[in-house]
Amino acid sequence: MYADMNETTDSLNLTIKQLAGELRLLEKRLRVEPDPSADALTELRHALDDARLTAWSVSTLITAGRASHVRNAALAFVAAERIRRVEQLMKNICGDIAGQAITLQKSQMDSLLNSVNSLREVLLHSSAESGPRS
Repeated sequence: MYADMNETTDSLNLTIKQLAGELRLLEKRLRVEPDPSADALTELRHALDDARLTAWSVSTLITAGRASHVRNAALAFVAAERIRRVEQLMKNICGDIAGQAITLQKSQMDSLLNSVNSLREVLLHSSAESGPRS
């Protein structure tokens, strides 16, 4: 079993190093090659943001000496950080709209409303499943 864990860790380490190298090459290509599609860039940005947050969380927990519980702690930490980020973004967007720092197009407003409504539905469903809290 211990050998399997070492092989898994070695494989993960190799994958991380290879991906880091590929990202460096991609970054160079983005600087000099014709513009990729907006959809491809959006997908890349979301994947990078998620990976960056998880990597930062795992790294922070390992550095803090909590390596034995890293995976579960990292997932909880990532979830808490995402909630904090969403709360801050929502406050900033509200301030920007109220202060007229930004003006949303109808499609942007519809997209934002759909996202907020989706979050609301999930929260209401989750709240109903967990029952009243004290």
